[in-house]
Amino acid sequence: MQRFLIFIAAATLATSAFCGTAYDFRSESTGIHKTAMAGHVEVEGKRLRMNVTEGDGKMFRNGSIVYSTDGGKTLIVTTPADKTYYELNLEDLLGSAGAMLKSMGDTVKISFDNEKADVRDLGAGETLQGYPTRKSLLDASYVMNVTAMGQKMSTQMTMRTESWTTDRIPTDAMNWFQMSGVRTGIEGIDKLIEAQTRARKGGFPLKQVTTMTVDRAGQKMVSTTTSTVMNIATRPIAASQFVMPAGYKKVASPLEAMMARTRQAH
Repeated sequence: MQRFLIFIAAATLATSAFCGTAYDFRSESTGIHKTAMAGHVEVEGKRLRMNVTEGDGKMFRNGSIVYSTDGGKTLIVTTPADKTYYELNLEDLLGSAGAMLKSMGDTVKISFDNEKADVRDLGAGETLQGYPTRKSLLDASYVMNVTAMGQKMSTQMTMRTESWTTDRIPTDAMNWFQMSGVRTGIEGIDKLIEAQTRARKGGFPLKQVTTMTVDRAGQKMVSTTTSTVMNIATRPIAASQFVMPAGYKKVASPLEAMMARTRQAH
C-alpha cells in the first residue's frame, strides 16, 4: 500500500504550468512480500490519471483506472470491467492503521519505542532516463510492542531507503504529499514519514530502493522494494483523459471493507 502511495506522489510531482507530464512506473517487491505494481501516469496541474496494468490485487486490480482532480488527495478508482468505482482519501488511507487500533479498544494495544531516523545526502547520483540525479539515504528503525490477551510481543523494525531524485522535473505539487500535517496517530510511524519527507526534498524521485527488515525474537524477515519511473514525456494532455466515464456504480473501497471486518471482529 505504502509503495503505491510513493508512485501517486511521483505522479503529482510531475506538473507543469503549460503542459502535462506522462510516464510509466513499476514497483516490485521481493522477499517476504512478493508484489508488483505497474502502469502509465498522466498529470496536468492537479489532475491525474493512472492506468494500472499490473495491480497489487488488494487496493488496485489489473486494468483499474485511477482519477484525481485535487493533486491526488482524493482518488477515484474505477474498474471498467464491471463499471464500478470507489473513492480513496489519502489522509484516511494513511491514517487507517491508527483508526483500526482505536477500533480494537483494549483488546490489542500497540506502542513504539526507540524510534530513530537518519537521512544523508550522498551527492551526485547516476544519470537515469537522461536526467542527472542526486542520491540520498534514509536509515530508520523502531521497536513495535504488541500486547494482546495479557501477552506482550516486541518486534524490531528497520528500514533503509536509497533515493535518486532529479531537479529537472517540476515539483510544484510536491508539498501536499510530503505529508506535512498528515498523521497516522502512531508516533513511531509518523516519525518515519517525516524522515521520508526530508529524504525526498531533493526533487522528483526517479528510483527508490527500500529494504525492510522485521526481527521477531531473532527470526528475521526481509523485503526489498524497487520503484522506478520510465519513458518520461512532457506534452499536452486532453482534458477528457481526466474524466471518469458516466454510468459507473459506487461500491465500498477495500479499505472500508477491511475496517468493517475489524469492527465486526471486535
